[in-house]
Amino acid sequence: MDKRESLQQAYVERDGVISASHSHEQCVVQLRNLQLLCRANEVFCESGKCPQHTTLEEAKWQDKADGLIFQCRRCRQSRSIRVNSIFSGSKLPLMTLYRCMFVCFLRNMSITEAQSFCMLSESAAKSIYRFCKHQISIHISRQVHQMKLCSDPTAENVIEVDESLFTHLRGDETTRTRHDTQCWIFGMIERRTGSFRCIAVGSDRTAAHLRPILERHVATHGTNKTIVYTDGAAFYSFIDECGYERRIVNHQVGFGRGEETTNHIESLWSQLKSQGRFNSGQNFTTVDQVQHAVNEVCWRVQNRHGLLETLFASLLRDNYRENSEETLVKYNTLS
Repeated sequence: MDKRESLQQAYVERDGVISASHSHEQCVVQLRNLQLLCRANEVFCESGKCPQHTTLEEAKWQDKADGLIFQCRRCRQSRSIRVNSIFSGSKLPLMTLYRCMFVCFLRNMSITEAQSFCMLSESAAKSIYRFCKHQISIHISRQVHQMKLCSDPTAENVIEVDESLFTHLRGDETTRTRHDTQCWIFGMIERRTGSFRCIAVGSDRTAAHLRPILERHVATHGTNKTIVYTDGAAFYSFIDECGYERRIVNHQVGFGRGEETTNHIESLWSQLKSQGRFNSGQNFTTVDQVQHAVNEVCWRVQNRHGLLETLFASLLRDNYRENSEETLVKYNTLS
């Protein structure tokens, strides 16, 4: 049994969803169930020879990578099974894309494991992983802009803020011989709802940099001020000036007890760092690249109790409706 077969066997035992990647037909059925592929009655003939809204029929076509096409019964015009989907920009087989995106990426497999499992080149696997991370970042950005933390003016709004250093390692991770990037992440978590924000700030932790971030992501409501728990760092002195009520937890003594604590944000850092394997194949040389990686880890933590396959398909559909050009899997040149 080679490495690919052993990986398949291991994941079949853990999760039945992998069976959808064993044949083209099963893969197409699963992607349609996830509403990522059109059905025959949703695609129309565009040859101009047939009446308007003439629907196409599904037909088997062995010469095609996916084994299926849409074909008009009247004029015999054919269209790809991927029409009007995120996969229309790729020439890789649907089964390969499904395996890499919905099996390898969602289960946090490494690039090397994805290569073996999907029989892909290293560049192809890295490109698909970057695409998936980018889609999650679009989704997280949309969520962030839709609503601030502590947006309920009638509730007792309490948040905890802190910063933590994230490091992207290269080379030997066991001996930690070298690292590429160190980036500070500014975190905010709302106690009542558990919602949180994590913003990459690079090496700049000054009040001038953090103040607009806090004001952009956390609401305050006149006399009903949002309570902000922080450690004793001097650069948090701006918080009272912004209309919030700052309360300090002295970390030299401990992380506090009861209400006077920052345990929630400290727990968030622990979860993020345990989830975060920066295995996308890209070098994190800029703050934006680190933010993409952090967004992915945040999404995994937010949905750790949900069915990732369904949630990931939902955000792909939403992104495609918002901006179809940016959401296409464009890997025509990959082998």
